[in-house]
Amino acid sequence: MNRLSIVFFLIIFPFAVLGQNTPRWLDASYRDFQYPVNTFYSGFVSADATNETLKNVENEAKRKLIESIRVNIKSELVSESVDKGTKESLREYNKESLQSSAEAEIAGITVESYKSNNTVYAFAYVNKYELLGYYKSSLTVDLNKVETVIDESNQLVAAGKKMSAKRKIEEAKTIFERIQFYRNLLVAVNPNANENDLQTQRYNNLQRTVLQMSITLEQSTFVFLECSYELKNNKEDNAFERDPGIFCDILAQALSENECSVTEKKEEADYILTIITSTTKRHHEKYIMYYADVKGRLFNCMTQKKTVEFSILNEFYDDGQTPERAATKAFRNTDLRKKVLNMILPKIKD
Repeated sequence: MNRLSIVFFLIIFPFAVLGQNTPRWLDASYRDFQYPVNTFYSGFVSADATNETLKNVENEAKRKLIESIRVNIKSELVSESVDKGTKESLREYNKESLQSSAEAEIAGITVESYKSNNTVYAFAYVNKYELLGYYKSSLTVDLNKVETVIDESNQLVAAGKKMSAKRKIEEAKTIFERIQFYRNLLVAVNPNANENDLQTQRYNNLQRTVLQMSITLEQSTFVFLECSYELKNNKEDNAFERDPGIFCDILAQALSENECSVTEKKEEADYILTIITSTTKRHHEKYIMYYADVKGRLFNCMTQKKTVEFSILNEFYDDGQTPERAATKAFRNTDLRKKVLNMILPKIKD
């Protein structure tokens, strides 16, 4: 009986010494007993109050907690299912990545602080199993988000909005970074986490789908150019006898500079751009002047619908020693090229 009394006294003595107004967590034996390492991540810090603010000490306690998680992650073997086999790989998790995002991502951290005389103390802790439930739930939520991104991207492709689909699928890559963070933390919290816990098969399947879609959408948007030159009844309006192909070449170069590829195969085109050029004589007493006239239509092959139709007449002109030279200079006017691009590119890049 006397021995039991002595043991009981030794257990409660440190708490009694701290006093009623002093937090018990200041005592190491209490922290070890109440927040054991098999159940909690924790960080304890004490510092000179003249040199450190309470906020700084609290942040340092959180940093120590985060560091303890990082150490666990570095030492864990993670099993990843690849198709029907299993591949064991040792993952060295990126330290900077964890430390920069952990404060925002680690849920449920409690930080307590205390100041006594010239010393400030802070204690941060979080229950491992509460974290486990949080990250399991977060993993499922983000995998669902990837599936939603894939569905939305497919809908954009079906609507003929290839570039929008490409931008949408890029969102999945950011979500995958967060998913990998959750998977690493799940293993750190529970080294016995199995592939069902990590949702490995679903994760791998979604990664393959996103990768394949990215490769497909990375290909340029293909545009098939149909160009012709229209002769007018008034022969003096015709600067050329046949299609010079000037403006068609200019547009082909401009499209290639804007993430598009001009294809010679109509069946592989995402869009068909029809361009009809003509010229109109601009009467002047001293100079030979001609307008460069352009009519056009943009057709979306996926939706089988016309998306843009335009007509630019008697607006851009230039002079020259001959009708051909004057009209050639007019078709090369950079403002004419910009005007046409401003009408068609927003529809292509939608």
